[in-house]
Amino acid sequence: MLEKSDKRMATGKRKTLRGKLLVAHPTLLDPNFLQSIVYVVEHDAHGAVGIVLNRPTNACASELIAKGEPRYSFYDSVPLLLGGPVGQERVALVLYERYGRCGKIRVTFGLPPAELALKANQKSARVYAYYGHAGWGAGQLDSEVRDGSWLIRPADAAILNYRVVEGMWPFLINGDQQWRVLLDYLPRESRNN
Repeated sequence: MLEKSDKRMATGKRKTLRGKLLVAHPTLLDPNFLQSIVYVVEHDAHGAVGIVLNRPTNACASELIAKGEPRYSFYDSVPLLLGGPVGQERVALVLYERYGRCGKIRVTFGLPPAELALKANQKSARVYAYYGHAGWGAGQLDSEVRDGSWLIRPADAAILNYRVVEGMWPFLINGDQQWRVLLDYLPRESRNN
């Protein structure tokens, strides 16, 4: 059954998916997106850009710093994830901030490392490193949504914990919301436990 946002896409009315989650339908067998959850960074008439949220690498940002480049201590706690099949030669540091009573998420790219260092220790913020991203040409994502390759879901505070997102795909596919009751009980970084 199509959700309201899916129906708008199917009827051809332009609605941006920016800030939404794309959840790969079980029939999407492309290995780059198999059981993936993608945060849509940009979506307009020219195409779309997103980052895959549920592909951790068990490495951290500090492992990618080239000799001679400034090193910040917070890099040791920034997890590195595979953001998608496009542009894997580049790494993006991304700041996620939770704000408001409803747990809305603000996602910021391109902040200087010194500013990220200040934000990295805030309870309502997380910094992740992604190598690569997902990209779609003009109309390509719209077509894939119409064809049923992706389900559209709202982004929320759960994406602040990449270990939670890693296991969310089956719940998002089925519309199961029971996992949410556990969010307040999870440690800030579950890999440290």
